[in-house]
This record gives sequence, structure tokens and C-alpha cells, in this order.
Amino acid sequence: MPGQLTAVRALLFVHVAIAAFGLVSLFVLLSASGMSLERVVEETGTSMGLFTLGLLFGVGVLVLEAVVAVRMGAGGRRTQTLLRVALIMAAVGTLVNVVQGSGFLGFALVVVALVLAETRTAKDWFEDTDSAGGHAPHRPY
Repeated sequence: MPGQLTAVRALLFVHVAIAAFGLVSLFVLLSASGMSLERVVEETGTSMGLFTLGLLFGVGVLVLEAVVAVRMGAGGRRTQTLLRVALIMAAVGTLVNVVQGSGFLGFALVVVALVLAETRTAKDWFEDTDSAGGHAPHRPY
């Protein structure tokens, strides 16, 4: 796997870890504060349905990112497509956080990963591994 994709894999794992820590921290703080989730959501001016939808979207994206990061070594067009979908969904999710005033680091990580994943070397590697039956070719990148 080329160095750019190794960096993308590392960035995905870092992003998943940071976002998972943020989600867990939210619920730990809620528990410690004694406030109900309904009250916190009400204070933000968001409906419970929208909050739940956002939470499910975020968890789904994190799971997809983790699966793609683990699977990247196999290469191939399917993995490249999954990587693109995961990064675009993560960019949308983190952009929503940036608009709300947080998540700048997560957005930066996702944008850097997206740029690295779209380099010519990365695209060529995914194409080469697809035609090689899912195994990485034995050429240096």
C-alpha cells in the first residue's frame, strides 16, 4: 500500500478514536450532571428526532470508517468506493459540527484524508490491486 494510503488509514483510525471519545464523553457528562438527555436536547433547540438522527448518522459513519480502515489493505475498486463514501459522509458530518462551532480538527483530518486518497498513486494502487485479484502488486510505490 502506498504511503499516502497508509496515512489515510492512520487518519481514519485517529478520526474514529477522537469522534468515539467525543460521543462517550457526551454521555458521561450527561450522566455526571444528572440532567436528562431530553432536557439537554431541548436546551439546544433541536428536536429529539433530529438529535437521534444525527447521532445515528455519526455512529454509522464511524463504523463505516473503521471497517474501511481495516479493509484498506485488500485494495480493489470496491474498497476505493467504500473509502470515498466513508470520507464524503465523514466530511458532511464534520462540516455540520464546524457550522455549529466545533469539530475543526475532525474536519481537517477528513479533508486531508480525502485529498491523500485521491492522489494518482492511490488511484493507481486501487486499480492495480483490483486487476490483481484483490492482492497488492509487488511493486514499490
